[in-house]
Parts: sequence; structure tokens; C-alpha cells
Amino acid sequence: MRAFAFILMLLPVIVRAETASIRTGWHPTFTRIVVAIPQGSDWQLGRVQEGFALRVDGVDDFDTAGFFSRLPNDRIQGADGSNGFLSLDLSCNCHATAFLWKPDRLVVDVRDGNAAPDNPFESALKMSAQGSRERNSPPQVVLDLLPRPETRVTLQDLSPLTNVAEAKPDLRDIEAQIIQSLTRAADQGLLELSDNLPASPPAAIEEASEPEPEESVADVPRQESEAEPTVRSGVRAFSSADLGIDLAAILTEYNAQSIDCWPDNYVQVDSWAGGDDFSEDISLHRSRIYGEFDRIDHDAVTDLARTFIYYGFGREALQALEIDTEKTAEREAIVVLAYIIDDDAAGRQQLSTQIECEGLIAVWALLSNPVADLKGHPDPDRLVRQFKTLPEHLRTHLTPRFAERLVALGEVDSAENLLSGGPVDAEPSVENIVVSAEISTTRGELEDAQDALQDLAENNSRLTPEALIKLIDLQMAQKQPVDPAMMALLETKRFEYRSRPIDGDLADVEVRARIYENQFMKALDTLRLGSANSDTFPKDSLSDLLAERVTETADDMTFLTYAFEGEATEISPRQGNLVAQRLLTLGFPDRASEVLASAASGEDMRERRYLRAMAAVAIDDFDKAKTILSGITSERANTILSEGQEAGTDPKEPSVTAWRAGDWSRLASDEDPLLRDASTLALNQTSPSPDADAPLRNGRALIEQSDLTRNTLDGLLDRFERPAIDLN
Repeated sequence: MRAFAFILMLLPVIVRAETASIRTGWHPTFTRIVVAIPQGSDWQLGRVQEGFALRVDGVDDFDTAGFFSRLPNDRIQGADGSNGFLSLDLSCNCHATAFLWKPDRLVVDVRDGNAAPDNPFESALKMSAQGSRERNSPPQVVLDLLPRPETRVTLQDLSPLTNVAEAKPDLRDIEAQIIQSLTRAADQGLLELSDNLPASPPAAIEEASEPEPEESVADVPRQESEAEPTVRSGVRAFSSADLGIDLAAILTEYNAQSIDCWPDNYVQVDSWAGGDDFSEDISLHRSRIYGEFDRIDHDAVTDLARTFIYYGFGREALQALEIDTEKTAEREAIVVLAYIIDDDAAGRQQLSTQIECEGLIAVWALLSNPVADLKGHPDPDRLVRQFKTLPEHLRTHLTPRFAERLVALGEVDSAENLLSGGPVDAEPSVENIVVSAEISTTRGELEDAQDALQDLAENNSRLTPEALIKLIDLQMAQKQPVDPAMMALLETKRFEYRSRPIDGDLADVEVRARIYENQFMKALDTLRLGSANSDTFPKDSLSDLLAERVTETADDMTFLTYAFEGEATEISPRQGNLVAQRLLTLGFPDRASEVLASAASGEDMRERRYLRAMAAVAIDDFDKAKTILSGITSERANTILSEGQEAGTDPKEPSVTAWRAGDWSRLASDEDPLLRDASTLALNQTSPSPDADAPLRNGRALIEQSDLTRNTLDGLLDRFERPAIDLN
């Protein structure tokens, strides 16, 4: 009975045949194959007639079902995992290398070119003939505890129940069969013994629940549970698919350090539609989507999306892919191309690392990203040749952007030839005119560029924001006044494109134009609004530019208006020092101290310490000035301290103390007549009022009072005169 109970406990255990799982990945110079093998097993890789073959001890079959799901057939045209060997049929002049990435992970790389003389894998590998080679998935094998699924049992085949009772099965044979099956599964690594055994056997065998659908191991990373699951039989079973879950780690780790290149069939747009009639092509592919019983044909959905791409409709291609939920590498490429065609920022960075690829994908990589964001150095001549393979209508749509990228690469002549390659009698598009102006600017022909854009602004209502920005930049570059009409149009464009990425560029040029025209406070207003509307707005650099121009050129009133705004404390340390320096010159040490309060470093901090000390001296805080300059023995530091000391008076004198504190009541009885007069003026501040009955006498009294006030102030300035401090 104990043996029979053991059998019942193992009834749910199902294992797969000794099959090694495989993951593949394509790279510019090699194809990588990662094989999950039993830990510690021996393996051999060598040459065979068709290419290479791999043998691993303890592995009867290799699962090649998804071998080509991520691979083109440019290097490997066939793979067979039966008969105990993984056979690779090559279609290239390639060689193979192999290494153990982990104790249970074998990596095979099929690399372009000839092998090194000492390559150990060039030796011939002998393959034993164990039957014909078949390219099918390995069959499942179950423990021989239940009838085979293919066995059909009829009522006539069943013996009477009494015969079943009389039958006495040999439990020792069954036990031996079970042990043999478990041993074979354990050798493959599909079973492992658990130490977490229950203290007593379960009271009842629970009915096995239906397993959840398996998720794709390529999409879902394996997660280890924090708590060990309850084990009932002392054995944990795995499928061969489980052994391959961690393979994504090595592929991801490698991809992060290399440049993957999409194969040409992912972006072979010129082959995605056969005719020139848009409506007929779209209707044809739509009619193929739903087949018998309204089942969706996934290939037809992909073809429909590709047809939209062929005709230049990116958003419609994305909508077509929403018909079903199929996700493949080819469809990922369609999504990226759709974003690029519509010049949607969502498509950026997807292809930034593929600019150096030799295939067609390099063209789309250049179209998808500004040159500054590309990771690599492309071959412009090859890119132009590949670009010309696109369908004519799609090429016409993308030519301005492609030419703009060529200009950024320094290929001005190639860009100009590309723009002039259209129909002779066709009216140039707005985008073409803008790029042509960029070419003229690059060549130093600023007037020609400005004339073209000016004509476009005056006669074409489709003036793009980029063209307007370029026109205003050209006016400033040639030291010309910015056209007020262009500034008004700029404000209109900002409203039209608010909250879009281009709004940051529009706000940028508006701030620079306002500063250029000495409209500093309007520039400050735009600076505040622009930074809240777009992440692309260069607030810091524009704030420094405004501070520099205001400090250098603005009149005192405009400068002080700016200096007492909050933005004056948010500029860079260098510009903040310049603002504080002018504030000290104008006699506003308190505000200068506030501007200088932020931290700085290096030369800017050294200058800031001098300015802070000067501000402290200006507000009669000599002790603070000495603290700020402690440890500095330069001539400038000594000058600041000596001049500040000379400007002060003995702080122990009561009248001086009262003067500094503004204690006018105390000074009203002081022995010093000058301080008494100053106290009288401070305490008796009244507004003069005319006397209609005695206008002459009233006017004379006002003049006398004015003279007394002037003389008192002159005396105070003479007595408490502060020597001018050299700001340099």
C-alpha cells in the first residue's frame, strides 16, 4: 500500500522529453545561439557538410520551433535539433565559436568571415545516423501511469469488474518503471528533489486545477518567489521551456553593449504595395482580414498596415495594427516607421544606434533623430543611394527632412542635389524652401536665405514655425531690426502651437528677439511663460542672456526694475556677480546681498566673496566684511577692509549709535547742531501748503525751509561721506 500511495502522489507529474531550449539573436557581424544544457555536461561543436553541428551529453533533442522568429536567413538557412544533434545549415562564409556563459548556458556564435587558424571548432564532427532528420518539435512524453491519449477504449474492450478485482498487478514492476522515468527526467534537469517535505502525507489528494495559460518567456522575465511554495510530493517538476526563461538576460546584457541592425525586410517599404491605386490596394488588404468564421488573418493585418506606410499614412497604419493584438518584431518596425513618417517625437531614440548599419534601416535612423542625437557616424553617400529606393511619393514627403539631416552632417551639396531632384515644373513646398534657406545660410549667403523666407512669410499662409524662427534669426544675424509684423506673427504662432514641443523653440526666439530689441521686460514676461509651456525651452541660458544685456545696456530705471524681480536671484553665479556689482554702484547693497546669497564655485565664488564684503561694508557691517574676507590677504581684500574702516566712526560714541539706529528723539537733544537739525527734519515732516491770503510771505517761508533742508543734508553728506570703493 505504501508503494501504491507513492504512485498516486506522482500521478500529476508530467515531464517533457530530454529537449534543450534555444534562444537566438541577430547582430551586425554574427548570429548568437544560446542553448540551455544540463549543468556539467560535456559538449562538442564542429564542422559538418552543411555547416556546423552541436552535440551535448544528456540531450536527445534541441527545440528549434522558434529558431528563426528573430532571425533573417542571411547566415543560417536551416536548423535541425533531432537525433541528438543541433545541425546548422549555413548560407554564408562564416565560422563558429562557442563558450559557456553559465554552467548551464552554452553560447554559440556564427560569425562572418574565416576562422582563426587555432579555432578548435573547425574540426569535423562525426554524426551518428539515427534515422532521418526531421524539423519538427520533439514529442511530449508522460510517465507511463495512465493510458496513452491515442489509445481508444471501447465498452467491448473492458473486462467485467470482477476480472479487474481478480487482477493482481505487480507493484514492483510499476515502481521500477516510475523510478526509471523519474531518473531520466532528473538527469535532464526537469525534476529536482525538495527538502520541504510535509511531516505526514496529505489526507486527501486534491483535484488538479487547470493550469494558467503560459506567458511568453521572451516577454515576461522570470521572478523568484520570496516564499517556497508548498510541495506535496517531494518533487518539483519543470518544463524545458522553464529552463530558457533566463536566456533573455544574456541577450539583453549583450544588446546593451552592441548595435543591433534591423534586417532589410523589416523596412523594405518599396515592396509593400504593388499598384499605384491607393483605394484599390487598401480595399484588397481590408477584404483579406476576416476569413472563415470571422477569424482574423494576422498576416493580412500586417499587410494592411504596411500598405498604409507605403503610401505615407503613419497614423492609419497604427490604427490598422489595433485590429488584433499580435505583437512581432516586424510590427514593432511598422510602429516606428509610422511615427517617423508623421514626424512624431515618439519614434525618436528607437533607431539612434542603427545609423551605422549597412542596411536600409540607416535611412530611417537618420530620419528619426536630429544628427546631434545619433550614436555613430553614417556614410552619407550610401544613405542617399538607399533613400532613393523609397517610393516616389514617400520620398517626396521625406526629402526636406532628409536633406536637413544631410546639411547637419555637412553634406550641403548632396542636400541641394536631393532638393533639386523633383519635377522641374513643380512648385517648391514650404519645407523645401526652408531647407534651401538653411543651405544658403550654411554657405554664408544670408541675404538670399532671408529674401526667400521673407517672400514666403508675406505670400504663403502655410508658413511653418521653423521657417519663421529661421527668418527672425537671420534678421538678428545681419544686425537688422526685427520686423514688428514678424513679432506679431510669432505671437500668433505661439498661441497656435501652444503646449507642443515646437512652442519651446518659438518662445526661445521670441525672448532672444525681445532682448535684441532692448524690450527687456517683455522678454522677462515671455521667459516666465515659456518655461511653463515646454520642456524644450532653454530657460537657464536665456535668463543669463537677459541678465547680461540688461546689466550692460539698460538705463538705471530699467535695470533696477529687473534687478528687484525674483528672476535676478535665479541666474548663474557669473551673471549674478555682474548684477550685484551694478547694484552696489547704484547704492543698493541690501539687494546686492540677496543676489549674492546663492552658492558658487571656483573663480565665480572668489569674486562673490569680494562683492559680499563690499555689500557688508556698505551697510556698516564691518565685522561681517572681515569674516567674509578672512583668510584672504590679497591687495583687493585689504583695500576693501581699509576703506570700510575709514568710513566708519567710533561705535562707542552715543550720538553715532543713535544716528545709525535712526533714534531721532535721542538726537533732538544732542549737543551736535547738525544732528539736532537732522532730527528736526525727520520728526517734523509736513507737506507745504500755500497760503492764499499771503502768497509772497508763504513762498518766502518755503524757500527758507528748503534752504535749511538742503544745508542740513549737505552737512550730513560731508560728515558721513563714504569713500568710493573700486569695484575692480
